[in-house]
Amino acid sequence: MLTRRQYTALVFVTLFGSFAGGAVMEWVLTGKGARAEEAGKVVRADRFEAREFNVVDENGRVRAAIGLLGEGRLAYPHVSLLDEHGRKRAGIFLMGYPTLVLFDAEGRGDISLHGGLELDPRIMSGPRLTVSDKDGKERARLSVSADGSPSLSLSDKDGTTRAVLGCTELQDKRTESVEQRQESSLVLFKSDGDVLWQAP
Repeated sequence: MLTRRQYTALVFVTLFGSFAGGAVMEWVLTGKGARAEEAGKVVRADRFEAREFNVVDENGRVRAAIGLLGEGRLAYPHVSLLDEHGRKRAGIFLMGYPTLVLFDAEGRGDISLHGGLELDPRIMSGPRLTVSDKDGKERARLSVSADGSPSLSLSDKDGTTRAVLGCTELQDKRTESVEQRQESSLVLFKSDGDVLWQAP
């Protein structure tokens, strides 16, 4: 059983700890009470909670951000890296599946890497790496399907697939039958989607 002195000391420590913890959280999340001479100090805590956390440079420009994009159940987490002009240059997003995107200086996604299964009822695909042109159109894709079949596809500026190395499906327009090409397959397509050449 605590003595009166021990009880008093416990109350004092509890109140002081609550006050100090609140002050630290206020300083970290809102910047209130922060002074210039406090710059460079290290704040340690077991847990922080916030909807967004930004890392800024010496000029106050955001260079990295962790937060949620969207609202409600459609919100998804992201980690973004920005250049000295505030332009997003890289991002990791979790929209049902993890996605890594590298952006050019104009903010267009140059390269994207997707992992896991897409939550899209029309297509179930595995991990893939895509490369886009300056207009943001996908021009190359290296992927592994849900059943483990690999393929490399190249598209023209209109987004039409023109070549596929590896597994792909070919549909005969006359019979509507579908042929499954294997990993050693190479298929070249015309601009209208018809097969131009294939091997083996």
